[in-house]
Amino acid sequence: MGKLKRAACLALILVFAPAAARAESGAPHPATAEEPFGIALEGFPYPYPVHLFPVVQEGEKLRMAYMDVAPKGEANGRTILLLHGRNFPSSYWQGVIEALTGAGYRVVVPDQIGFNKSSKPAFDLHFDQLARNTQALLDELEIDKVSIIGHSMGGMLSVHFARTYPERVDQIVLAAPIGLEDYRLYVPPIPAERLMELEDKVTPESYRNQLIKGYSLTLSEDAIAPYVAAHPHQG
Repeated sequence: MGKLKRAACLALILVFAPAAARAESGAPHPATAEEPFGIALEGFPYPYPVHLFPVVQEGEKLRMAYMDVAPKGEANGRTILLLHGRNFPSSYWQGVIEALTGAGYRVVVPDQIGFNKSSKPAFDLHFDQLARNTQALLDELEIDKVSIIGHSMGGMLSVHFARTYPERVDQIVLAAPIGLEDYRLYVPPIPAERLMELEDKVTPESYRNQLIKGYSLTLSEDAIAPYVAAHPHQG
């Protein structure tokens, strides 16, 4: 327990490591571009190879992107599952992955359906289905049990996953989770048309300001830049 806590704390310190630090280490860095990236973030580099897991949901064939990173040196036989927040691609876990694999953990980092390099279906997304997809991925990788680090939206997904599949979870580390309750019981859904209307008003500058306001304690200007560049309205 103590080793995981220490590794997780170090990992979380590195979640929003400045871009300059990554550049000095020679590690891949999210590219900036003159034109928008594609719907699957084509051209936006991730720090490790990205694999695609086929998922069928509501009769639609989808692909769930993920990174599966082996431990460096002697393996400790344990696996960490990293669950991303809503506003960032899974490449932002790079420093976390490096810290955990250096401590002997295997690290699995999925992009949830509807986000980042995974498929973007037209139907509504629910945490229950995201949890089922994540469980199916672990089955595909023949992983029986994981410890989870979940950030923001990923924190809420961590709780849903643990409630549904308690036998699959050793421990959970929550980093700024958006909540532990089931929002469907308290918050009415927002029509897709309204969400699209709000999204159409987003500009690179307003998105940058949103990130600074929401993550001012942990996010540097250097760390913000690549993710603003990846925003579909950029360019």
